[in-house]
Amino acid sequence: MVKLLTVKNLAYKYKNSSGYAIKNISFSAEKGDMIALIGKSGSGKTTIINSTLGLFSNIEGEVSFGEGVSVRDIDYCMQNQSVDWYLNVYDNIYMGVLYSKNTISKKSVDEIIEVLGLKDKEKSDLTELSGGQLQRVQIARSLISDSKILFLDEPTTGLDVVLSKNILEYIKNNNKEHAVFISSHDLDLIEKYCNKIIYINDGECLYFGEMSTFLKEYNKEIVYNISYSGEINKNVVEKHKDTITIIDDKNLKIFLEKEEEISNVLKLLLAENITIGSLRKEEITLKRILELEE
Repeated sequence: MVKLLTVKNLAYKYKNSSGYAIKNISFSAEKGDMIALIGKSGSGKTTIINSTLGLFSNIEGEVSFGEGVSVRDIDYCMQNQSVDWYLNVYDNIYMGVLYSKNTISKKSVDEIIEVLGLKDKEKSDLTELSGGQLQRVQIARSLISDSKILFLDEPTTGLDVVLSKNILEYIKNNNKEHAVFISSHDLDLIEKYCNKIIYINDGECLYFGEMSTFLKEYNKEIVYNISYSGEINKNVVEKHKDTITIIDDKNLKIFLEKEEEISNVLKLLLAENITIGSLRKEEITLKRILELEE
């Protein structure tokens, strides 16, 4: 794959601060990547974006671009609305083309307007729009720029699930020549659409790599759902309360530290004359992993 961006040992310290806001941050981006930038509030995600873009001075570390790529090929869609208030919706979005060096057809502009749910607002003044609609104008403007590297900071905040899916689906389907970084707390969608993840905690990069690998390596909880018939001895449940949780008179949840422990649990239940109807392993989610990390 063709690398568009490489960051090595990035660090930044705010003025009058004794410690680093971020340090030891290393990652890279290739064509086709959708990279999740994940961490709790205040972990340093926005500082990483600003430092990578060169918006701060006195940055430590190295930021380098691939062949034919420069800082002019990057677009940053911030949380705070950055729009031209004197233009209507359509002209605001089309300004994304004018600010870039790319040539985009009117058909492409119309497609993005459709995806963002702004079809009936093209001629509207920005003062007539809600906060969510203004946010969509800004996202559309970034997408239409066709930048080689795009940073989206909380793009789906305040948007409904359908619209959020439409935006990420559009990015995924049109991302073969670009790299997109997404900082978001919408973890279910991030897990579905991003192929890589940068996991930040207290200003340090704890993980950078494939999303699928992260989900396996950071899985600290193995959970099985069991449907059953019969009566479970309360003393057995109490003795194994860290492992067995009764949901109702037909269903159990089993919490394990190791995969092979499930056989011992099944033997225990069978010894209690419990008939097992079904056994289903829960899929670990990004959201659940980060909950356990806190």
